[in-house]
Amino acid sequence: VRLTGRGIDVLVRSAAIFDRLHAEWARKLGAGRLGEVEGALREAVPGDFFRLDAASWFSG
Repeated sequence: VRLTGRGIDVLVRSAAIFDRLHAEWARKLGAGRLGEVEGALREAVPGDFFRLDAASWFSG
């Protein structure tokens, strides 16, 4: 399976959308509280679960 140019474009756009959402959450909750939420979510996900934000998606 290989990413096409369109697939890479979609990943880049979705990453930008997530960055905007994350910044909004940080403004609403504060950095400390958001960190607590993220930490709790990391505890709930198995350690061997694949990452959706893996940098290797873009470099192969």
